[in-house]
Amino acid sequence: MATTIDSTVSLSNAQEAADWLKTALPQYQSTVRMGKVIIVGTGMATGIGIVPKGPNRARLNWQFPSMGVQMLLTLAIVFTGILPGLVAFLIVWLSVKSDVQKIERDITAALASGAPPQG
Repeated sequence: MATTIDSTVSLSNAQEAADWLKTALPQYQSTVRMGKVIIVGTGMATGIGIVPKGPNRARLNWQFPSMGVQMLLTLAIVFTGILPGLVAFLIVWLSVKSDVQKIERDITAALASGAPPQG
């Protein structure tokens, strides 16, 4: 599910890259987690994590923009057992999959061109 991309925008400073993404993609929220992972998303379960793999290379993967939802789902897996927890995870994934793919396309286009996607 992870996608590796090349970026024309420098990703060496996560906070500056997140600020740039806020202006390039104003329809999404951008935050920095753990000082280096940029989370871009909408809502509580629909988001993409941008993990820098060098100054102009990154790996994109599905992330929860809300730490609370991430913890809740993790605790559901732990306390209800593997199968019910994974079923809950699958339901969440299927409900946000198309939105996550759209965010990923927008981020890829913005980082590849250095400008926000048109349209």
